[in-house]
Amino acid sequence: MNDKQLLRLAKKVANIAYEYASPKTGSDIWLQDRRKEEVNPFYHQTKEGLFLCLYYGQPGSIYTPWGEWNCWGSGSGDWTGAMPQFLQRLGAVEAESLKRTSMGEFGPVYAIMRVDEVSLPTPVMREHDEFLEYDDAKKAWKRAQ
Repeated sequence: MNDKQLLRLAKKVANIAYEYASPKTGSDIWLQDRRKEEVNPFYHQTKEGLFLCLYYGQPGSIYTPWGEWNCWGSGSGDWTGAMPQFLQRLGAVEAESLKRTSMGEFGPVYAIMRVDEVSLPTPVMREHDEFLEYDDAKKAWKRAQ
């Protein structure tokens, strides 16, 4: 899978969340829309595939080869009913359990195995010493657009 295809699927994951968290759907769930933001190459670069990180029980960010994409911001409402279907559409497999620290609640983190009917490569995180340089990651993100 090339970079453009993978980024297109990451964007689809971001969009799917709004199928559940939009006033247009009649849902009481709301998410701040940050899909136009770029990745942060300092955090959570993948070698392969994509991960979904939840934040206080709602979609928080997507880990990509270029870094962490905070495509969703703060939100409100209860994801309890919508989350199982959202995760099912992603073929989500828990990769890291929920962590509660003095800084807040992070996770769980899920490996995204598919986006609806499109299979993705099994995601693998990069080690910090394998990270793309900041400027190189930003350029690669822009090229994949």
